[in-house]
Amino acid sequence: MSQGRRLALLLGFIPFLTLVFALPLVNRLEPVIIGLPFILFWIVLWVFLTPFILMAAYQIEKRINGDEGQKEVDKEKKKVKDKEKDKGNEKEKEKEGA
Repeated sequence: MSQGRRLALLLGFIPFLTLVFALPLVNRLEPVIIGLPFILFWIVLWVFLTPFILMAAYQIEKRINGDEGQKEVDKEKKKVKDKEKDKGNEKEKEKEGA
């Protein structure tokens, strides 16, 4: 796994940690922020922050890895096409043999 992907996964893991494991730590009614109990404010805050964190993770991965990610996608597409060609060739051989 490349360094960029590792860093992106770590960044993407932050919202998960804050919304799942930090809730017991912030589970209180006081203080009230913007008229919301603190736990509700915490959840709403992280729901709004998560897309920005994920966007930053994507940009960091893209900057560090460059075109490596696209090359991996292209390789996978080529593998799928090759498998489809092999299946097509097998079907043609079966038709010729039958």
